[in-house]
Amino acid sequence: MAVTADERVKSGESFSLVSMLNVLDRCASPQRLCRAAHQLLRDKGHLLLAIPLPFMASYYGPETKWSGKPVETVQLSGSSHETWESDAQVLLEDFLPSCGFQPIAVSRLPYLSGGDEEDGCIELDDIVVLARKT
Repeated sequence: MAVTADERVKSGESFSLVSMLNVLDRCASPQRLCRAAHQLLRDKGHLLLAIPLPFMASYYGPETKWSGKPVETVQLSGSSHETWESDAQVLLEDFLPSCGFQPIAVSRLPYLSGGDEEDGCIELDDIVVLARKT
């Protein structure tokens, strides 16, 4: 979506809702992806976002030489393994507004991840946010 947003907008494509469920922590450029969602939304459109917290970004792809480190960093935590609450506060008060979104509803849900090369299974809690384009 981040790669094709400009062309899609030029062709007149727009949406009333964009959903991104458990992708921001596993993409190369999370801020770019959020801004692309904003760009593709109609006025007063909505973003449905889910992210496991505490936020631990990990991206394996050719643009990062398979390092596991995203191209862009999203600083939700002051240090690794902050609390769900502190990461949620930064997401809602800083990150989403910086991408052009106003949170209007928030929920916390259990999330069981298939894990990674270090941990076979990880128990987390998702934050699920409905946000309006500003």
